[in-house]
Amino acid sequence: MGSNKNRCALVIAILGVVLLLLAGAGIALTIILCAISFCSYYGLSKAVKYEEARKDKLASAKKDYEDALKHLEVNPSSPPARKHALETGRCYAAELRLNGQTGLDELALSNDIQAACARATMGGLGVAGEVEALNKLFQKGVLTTEEFERGKTAFLGAGPDKARVAIELLENLASLKARGVLSESEFNVKKWEILSERLLPGPLRAAR
Repeated sequence: MGSNKNRCALVIAILGVVLLLLAGAGIALTIILCAISFCSYYGLSKAVKYEEARKDKLASAKKDYEDALKHLEVNPSSPPARKHALETGRCYAAELRLNGQTGLDELALSNDIQAACARATMGGLGVAGEVEALNKLFQKGVLTTEEFERGKTAFLGAGPDKARVAIELLENLASLKARGVLSESEFNVKKWEILSERLLPGPLRAAR
């Protein structure tokens, strides 16, 4: 009888130890799961904050560049204004590259700056003035006969901003080619993009 009691006590003791171990394992597992959840949440939170900060930085760089171009329109003959526009444009281009976007290269920056100056200095050319400006480019060999006719069709009477910006961009392009910055093939490609309105600032492009 005493032996049976001892056995029962031993079984109960063993069960108690097993339950304690299981309870301990459960607590440990709970702690581990909580730690994993906390780390995951913390990592996700940091990733979200980083993404938000990157977007904010990109938006800020874009605004700085747009503000610099607006300032340049008011002060087109100011070298510091041109320099500031170029520097902020390069910062914006760098932020775009960090976000996996391309397209704002040195030529695009130069075109933006020239266009800002053109809006301030060229004024309304009128149709006769637009024809004369295009004809000068034709006489200089910047435009072929076909390109001259395309320019007249695309820009004449289409609004003073579109005509003067296109003419200014073409003149800037010819200057870059003359200085050896652009090869003949690069010059022709960019020239056709202007005549096709792809290099014009967004609001000036024809609806497609």
